Amino acid sequence: VLLALWARHVNEEAYVVTFFVMAIAAMAYLAKVSGMGEGVVAGKKVPIIRYIDWIATTPLMLFELCMIGGAKKHTTILIIGCDLLMLTGGIVSAMLVPKEKVLQKNLWFGMSVFFFIIMVVALEVGHETLIGKGYERVIE
Repeated sequence: VLLALWARHVNEEAYVVTFFVMAIAAMAYLAKVSGMGEGVVAGKKVPIIRYIDWIATTPLMLFELCMIGGAKKHTTILIIGCDLLMLTGGIVSAMLVPKEKVLQKNLWFGMSVFFFIIMVVALEVGHETLIGKGYERVIE
């Protein structure tokens, strides 16, 4: 359906991004159902497919959100970069065995939270910019 709508040449970017988000998520769920969703890192089960799904889809969704909201290019790059760094910190933190490397685990988690806060602030600044341009009804 998304490809058919894309072929109509109306809001093409949104349909392409949404198509890939849906396709990636569908493949990730298929991998999970097939029993291929987890790997073992340092003796700990890690949901690798979930992390691959997030790394592939969340930047696309944020790009689409920024595109719809009319964010400037540098703001979009900042938001997507912070998302990737947040995910990286979270993934590394999740892979560390908590009892053996508590300080490292908390450091990686803290870096992840730091980039999340920057991302949220950048999104909020974009929200305020849209309200200033008269997009109140679109946002609500």
